[in-house]
Amino acid sequence: MICAEDELGLGESHAGILILPPDTPVGKPAREVFDLQEDYVIEIGLTPNRSDATCHVGVAKDLMAALKINYGRSGSLELPDVSGFKVVSNDLPVQVEVRDTAACPRYAGVTIKGVTIKESPAWLQDKLKAIGVRPISNIVDITNFHSS
Repeated sequence: MICAEDELGLGESHAGILILPPDTPVGKPAREVFDLQEDYVIEIGLTPNRSDATCHVGVAKDLMAALKINYGRSGSLELPDVSGFKVVSNDLPVQVEVRDTAACPRYAGVTIKGVTIKESPAWLQDKLKAIGVRPISNIVDITNFHSS
């Protein structure tokens, strides 16, 4: 079979066909040829009134409720441990001014020092490509991964 990377879900390019090594056995699953990890993509339809579900935790809470109500499942949500995050310094030169506190009643932010911008690891690039997001750099990609 002749396929471009977008037809196999390996990326967005349709510029040309993928050439496999000549010793690739006929019938070998593409997952093995390209060393892809098995994964699932769950697509949700988010309406503007559900801003509580615009993150992984919000979606997880919503799915947990739906499984409980619709399928009688039980369980609990295990939130990530954030106890290791500590404020090291409050003296970084970042200032934020909220001009309309009615429209923005709360604003939170964080600064991180010592980060190197580089290419993301393959696992992260693969996860983003699976949902149609083009990998850019480690910083942009991890932000897109956690907000997608």
